[in-house]
Amino acid sequence: SGSMGAALLVVLALVATVNFGVTSAIIEPGIPLLLFAGLLFWNLCRLEESGDPRWWLGVGAFAGLALLSKFMLVFFAPALLAYVLATAGNRHWLKSPWLWGGVGVALLLFTPVLVWNAQHDWASFRFQSGRATSVAPANFAYFGDYLATNLAFVSPLLAPVIVWGTVVAVLRWRRDPVLLALAVAFLAPFLYLAERALHLSVNPSWAIVMWPFGI
Repeated sequence: SGSMGAALLVVLALVATVNFGVTSAIIEPGIPLLLFAGLLFWNLCRLEESGDPRWWLGVGAFAGLALLSKFMLVFFAPALLAYVLATAGNRHWLKSPWLWGGVGVALLLFTPVLVWNAQHDWASFRFQSGRATSVAPANFAYFGDYLATNLAFVSPLLAPVIVWGTVVAVLRWRRDPVLLALAVAFLAPFLYLAERALHLSVNPSWAIVMWPFGI
């Protein structure tokens, strides 16, 4: 929107939460992931504003760097897909070499991880897929912990505002594809982790990636 007031409000809301005011000081892969994911969506905003297809290369570059940080970047794939499919004007990007060039840049940057895994029996992917596909009996204590922890980390005052804002963003999907992408960037990991929380204990650090986009 070009509003510096809105931008300042988002920054203040972020640093006022326990999730970022405290845990962002911890050295763990989610912190560089947040940086690169934020820059990914910054490039997407520039693409939307300018229509210059070269911004897709920036989207791809920061997607690749984010993947090097943490595999949870894959939860933003639905957000990018939602942006591309939201309007007829955006669907033409599917035929653009710049979009696929961005995909190529992301894969190129992610190549060291692929090479290392190929040499080590795909250890990282097997470890992560085990947690992603666990079918342990439902444990609602884990689910309650997931909701309570996120509510406490983000604050009971801010959480309802984020949920309401996300609903509004989804309802306005035709008018603002970037807003839709941000909403999906929050909803996809939130809903996925909520489902996982029915079967295993969700590490609070896993959820840190979704809240900036909700806010």
